[in-house]
Amino acid sequence: MKKVAVFILAALLAVLLVPWGAGEALALQETYIFEGSGWGHGVGMCQEGARGMAEAGFDYRQILTYYYQGTQVSGWDCPVSIRVGLIEGQSVLYFVADSGSFTFYTSGGDIPGAVMTPGGTWTVAADAQGRFFIVRPDGTCVNDTSYGSIYEPLYVRGSGDGDVLRLTQNGNHRVSHLTAYTPLELNLYGGA
Repeated sequence: MKKVAVFILAALLAVLLVPWGAGEALALQETYIFEGSGWGHGVGMCQEGARGMAEAGFDYRQILTYYYQGTQVSGWDCPVSIRVGLIEGQSVLYFVADSGSFTFYTSGGDIPGAVMTPGGTWTVAADAQGRFFIVRPDGTCVNDTSYGSIYEPLYVRGSGDGDVLRLTQNGNHRVSHLTAYTPLELNLYGGA
């Protein structure tokens, strides 16, 4: 009896699962809209999309208004200086001029004898009061004195576009190459 019941059940399933002819084809939409944010936060412009638009001949205004609809691109005066924290919380920094020359200065003007040129590592160290000591590659302190303070930064200025200054934390490991288009402000922390 079990064999007959299994046979009837199998036959019934086979009949029910066989298609009874072709169904009516559905009309396809001509436009599809996909929305989502992918891997990012879903707000704003993606690098590849902006690049693709630029390669297709769109200018920056067209690209920005495409990604940020309803906005207007307008001119803006850049600030005199822009601050970027390259290395923080250090009391000693090491500099190597790879090309060009670099002058240390404060708001009072250039510091005599403090011009870095290729050929050695310069050291800038802060003491507990926040004053800066500039040490030449030969180990001598510039003018045997300190410069600046917590309230008066020490700056470094390149002699021309394309001058390259290497900034390191331990004298050997390169942290960053700096191209001296604008002055570099040094803010070190004393008492390390």
